[in-house]
Amino acid sequence: MAKPSYVCSEEPPCLIYNDLIHLLEEAAEENDDKSAYIFRLKESASDTDSLNREVIRFKDIARKSLALAASFLEAGLKPGDTLAIAAYNCPEWLYVEYACLRIKVVMIRVPINIIDQNALIPTLRKFSCRLLVVDEAVAVKLQSFINNFSHGLLTDLKDLKNIVILNKLPISSDIPPSIQTVSTMMKHTTEAANVLQIQNTIDPEEIAVVFPTSGTTGEPKYAACTHFMLINWSHIGYTFRPKYDGEVQFSDRPFIWLSGNVFNPLLRRTAMVCLDTTLGIGKENIETVYKVIDEEKVTNAAFPPYLIHNIKNGVEHNLRFRHL
Repeated sequence: MAKPSYVCSEEPPCLIYNDLIHLLEEAAEENDDKSAYIFRLKESASDTDSLNREVIRFKDIARKSLALAASFLEAGLKPGDTLAIAAYNCPEWLYVEYACLRIKVVMIRVPINIIDQNALIPTLRKFSCRLLVVDEAVAVKLQSFINNFSHGLLTDLKDLKNIVILNKLPISSDIPPSIQTVSTMMKHTTEAANVLQIQNTIDPEEIAVVFPTSGTTGEPKYAACTHFMLINWSHIGYTFRPKYDGEVQFSDRPFIWLSGNVFNPLLRRTAMVCLDTTLGIGKENIETVYKVIDEEKVTNAAFPPYLIHNIKNGVEHNLRFRHL
């Protein structure tokens, strides 16, 4: 009987680990200057033609996630707490993701399509979230919510202790001075020793991340993933990831879509290209997706079905993949 295509024929090195943090530490040590992620980001909200290119190395993630994890401990988070994140693709999300894994804080990924005060409050209450992380664009949408929180007016969110903005404070908005950014938080590292102690006690059966799932009801559903599940999920896709230096994978939504697993670069130690999702990853911006894939010489990609259909019929773009 033939082996199903999704069954890996070679043993991934990640299976000797119970969690992704030790895999990250090894990748950072062995691949000092190697690229892990390549973000293509808009220069401004109105600019969709010119995309900046930001390269993040394995050692950058290891260093910054350690500093941020220490800052989270200083802010009062502890193992078992929950942190909600509502944001578009951006480099700072990586540091939050790995920081949470280090100190066993469960990350709740909030779908972008429910980002308004009325929809967000029930989600934060449901998961007893102690910290909310948003990016600049989301902060503008939630300005009233953030102001109410800063003035102690959200009495039905007793667990929420802090709000942090991922990248920079919105210039056009009146964000209270008590709201910090990820970059300012990472300056505090006095808890680093405690972070290392906590990450050495990770139980692979503990919940690490809660993903949103799509459905037909219009209401967000969520799936809890343990540390071992993240490792195991990566095992399933190991054969289809880039194998060699110079090969690059593309994921259109690595943070909110499990199949576009943001942790995949750890497996082959090859880079993942991510596109700024404020552009909209869909049919309306397929030409931008083509352009980035061509410029970055992508060899492997994870796409939703409608994009695969378009790409298969986009012969004129001369795109060449080893795996889709």
